[in-house]
Amino acid sequence: MFTTDQCKCNCFFNEHYLILWSFFQRICHEFKERENNELKENPEELSTDMIIQKSESIIYKASWMEQFHALLWRSFLSNIREPMITRIKFSQTLTVALLLGIVYWRQQLDQKGIMNINGAIFILIINLTFMNVFSVINTFCSELPIFLREYNNGMYRVDVYFLAKMFSELPYQIIFPTILVALLYYMVI
Repeated sequence: MFTTDQCKCNCFFNEHYLILWSFFQRICHEFKERENNELKENPEELSTDMIIQKSESIIYKASWMEQFHALLWRSFLSNIREPMITRIKFSQTLTVALLLGIVYWRQQLDQKGIMNINGAIFILIINLTFMNVFSVINTFCSELPIFLREYNNGMYRVDVYFLAKMFSELPYQIIFPTILVALLYYMVI
């Protein structure tokens, strides 16, 4: 909000406000005009590599099952070749379990203890959700250029790629949460 101290001209506050408003409007209008002129001069900037538009349907050389098998095998090999990610996920699981276990150590089964156990369960669910979300986000962001190149070449379908990645991550999505829940259960209750 403007005050009379900010008004440098010898005018009323509402006049000062209108002057500033018209100044901001003129800046916005000039910016839009300059941006439109730049796009008219360089129309190749309108197209991006990330937009995929194909009008014809793609005929794949391999069946759905063959694509799935090949992508699943490649995803499993990719997971095996990166043991550091497995170690990081395991250490993250142990760290979270120990921290939550120390905070909620051996709760009594009275009203206060049950409220604390509910808090531990809430934090556990939030942590498990974010662990899974971040692993999926990191996977797809790092492999996006490869995926786009191979998809544009007609090597496989999007649904096959997605399902193969999810099935290859399934052991991690089952084992690490099970370890976390088991450790936390015996530390809290």
